[in-house]
Amino acid sequence: MITSRRELLAFVAALVVSPRPGEAQPQPRRRAPTIDPLRRECGTCVMAGFSGLALPRTLATLLDHDALGGVFLLRPRRPGIASEHVRALTDDARLRGPRDAPALVAVDQEGGVVARLTPPMFRIPTARQLGTIGDPALTERVAAAAGASLAAMGVSLNFAPVLDVRTARNPLIAPRAFGTDPAVVARHGEAWIRGTQRSVAACGKHLPGHGPTRADSHAALPRVDLDRAHVMANELVPFRAAVAAGVDTLMLGHLVYRAFDARLPASLSPAIATDLVRRELGFRGVVVTDDLEMGAIRTVGGAVRATVSAIRAGVDLALVAHSPAVALRAIDALVAAASRDEALRRRVHESSERVRALRRTLATRMAGASPQPPDVSALERELRDRL
Repeated sequence: MITSRRELLAFVAALVVSPRPGEAQPQPRRRAPTIDPLRRECGTCVMAGFSGLALPRTLATLLDHDALGGVFLLRPRRPGIASEHVRALTDDARLRGPRDAPALVAVDQEGGVVARLTPPMFRIPTARQLGTIGDPALTERVAAAAGASLAAMGVSLNFAPVLDVRTARNPLIAPRAFGTDPAVVARHGEAWIRGTQRSVAACGKHLPGHGPTRADSHAALPRVDLDRAHVMANELVPFRAAVAAGVDTLMLGHLVYRAFDARLPASLSPAIATDLVRRELGFRGVVVTDDLEMGAIRTVGGAVRATVSAIRAGVDLALVAHSPAVALRAIDALVAAASRDEALRRRVHESSERVRALRRTLATRMAGASPQPPDVSALERELRDRL
């Protein structure tokens, strides 16, 4: 049984490197050594990101042991790379674990400049463009086409829609938000969720909302001083609607909302992750952090420490989007902390079960997905006419 990081790394060293695009897929391998159940559950609470089209060996080993919640495709496309090469990568990740609950494969495919997969992937308009058109039925069709295209590539989770309400304070979020009216954002968010979840999972982000912030959480920790009544009547309206629409996942942003927690960012705050999201909004799905390698989290201790804090707070899935090595250290830290803290161990178990339940749901949802992307030519013509 593998119980330590040293044993895990030794096993990694013995593996054959994952194939490059176009090479043969891995053959069925001998049964891997068993792994400590706590390490498996802690790993299930982490999603690790990487660039390129080859699955890093460290992550492949974790997936072989069903000891990673999923992978995030940071930069999987470059000129000259065909869609089937992306599918080869996602198959390599998803087929290593249990077939009835394969690991999550996630991307940011909001539209506009936030699109990890480039053409021939369907080019999605920005949320602002869809909100300006003002037709939620069109938004739903766009999301359905995007979801079917992602499913054809083997992607199971799209970190969209953005449910932030646009304000003049934050120009960075402007093209990514459906509008300035919370009710408009809610309607388009619900439509996006319905369309996406015909094929894959959607994610409403960045709760409680980046609209009122000035600082960019990629570099600093934003703080919002609005009172609770204002936030509940404005910023949280689209998130409440998303929960009612059955969104699979919600992403917590790295920003301090003083009305709920004057000290901790939402992604690390029990007052938000548990009291607000679970008890007030009644959300029962998977709660995920924004990338824990962002600058906002470096100001409060960094990704490894934040992983433990996030799970303790009530988050289910800690996203470490850039470095597999940091993700492995985060899992180590979570194992060490949970082995000493029974309450945290129970939290890890609860969250790992919630992540696995989503994975089983998506295995069923994607079972009939076509390996061919949908024909979106008519939809693209309509968008050109209406934009």
